[in-house]
Amino acid sequence: MNESKDELDKYKPPVEGAVDKALGVGRDLIAPAVDLFIPGSSAGINLFTEILKTPYERRLQRWREDIGTTVIELSESRKNIVNELKANDEFQTVLIQATQAVIRSHQEEKISALYNAVINTAKGIDVSADLKQLFVRYVDAPSKTVDKQPPAPVVVWCSASTAASSSSAALLKAST
Repeated sequence: MNESKDELDKYKPPVEGAVDKALGVGRDLIAPAVDLFIPGSSAGINLFTEILKTPYERRLQRWREDIGTTVIELSESRKNIVNELKANDEFQTVLIQATQAVIRSHQEEKISALYNAVINTAKGIDVSADLKQLFVRYVDAPSKTVDKQPPAPVVVWCSASTAASSSSAALLKAST
């Protein structure tokens, strides 16, 4: 089954619509009313929600757009890729784990490495599932920088390079 451009458009990430904006405005109007009955109750909740919501939503939206756009580009050469990926448990696992890690990180190097891991899994590059999961956990681990190198097969899988390099730059190079 070949997928048309219109068919692929339904996989684009959602954007905030009018209903979402209206619910946000409603929440902003209700909070002061609740404060009349319980002084100070809504200020803490609103502050926490705003602090957490903005980076979370921004990171998730950008991640969805990047992955979605690349999968749509891949569909030009592999017509049935979307259906293949939907049925591929290994891809789903890597995607979910990488998405969770992206949401927790602001470091572009980590996000780039996770992106490459997901896209190379979608491309079907042959690396064991265990090494893929190990890599995602490795990148997600708290660190100041990604300064150590994982095993050589993982380096090849997560980078555009075909040969393992001793520098972490090769590990994090964007896949094209």
